[in-house]
Amino acid sequence: MNHIKRFALAVALGPVFISGAMADTAVLVQVTNNTSDTLRLKHLSVLPPDYPTAGYDVSPNRLRNINIPFQRAFTYPTSGWQPTLKKIEPIEFNLAYEINGHTCQLYTRLEVPVIPGWAEPSYIPRWSKNIKSSGNNDYTCEAVISEKMTEAPFSYTIKLAIDRKTPT
Repeated sequence: MNHIKRFALAVALGPVFISGAMADTAVLVQVTNNTSDTLRLKHLSVLPPDYPTAGYDVSPNRLRNINIPFQRAFTYPTSGWQPTLKKIEPIEFNLAYEINGHTCQLYTRLEVPVIPGWAEPSYIPRWSKNIKSSGNNDYTCEAVISEKMTEAPFSYTIKLAIDRKTPT
């Protein structure tokens, strides 16, 4: 009977010892302007609607880093068994840059579902991005997700490059 009491106490107190914490998932967007004109930020979904965006413009042949923190609650790995993990709200945002009537729009999303495991659950991060280019077709927009952290806080970097098309 003593073993049953110990097991019941361990199950009851187990969630108390789970290492939960708040942390910032940092999303770094590196915008590279490979043109001879200034890129103008038209929209960044994490900014208030009336927030001035001129500080995010990118000068010709320059790089601008935009660091966007998202605060999320994680369960950090600890030694020993962890019966549960905190669910994490997805991280998503979009931004749009304009140059001479051409718009490059980037949408990105990070989902971190909790996957049940044989012995204990785990986080499986999934990053996605989508880029839309519209306007006069004089420019190309490319985006690559790089430097992904596979453990909490799952920070990552997106490299967005805008180039002028060369005539063929």
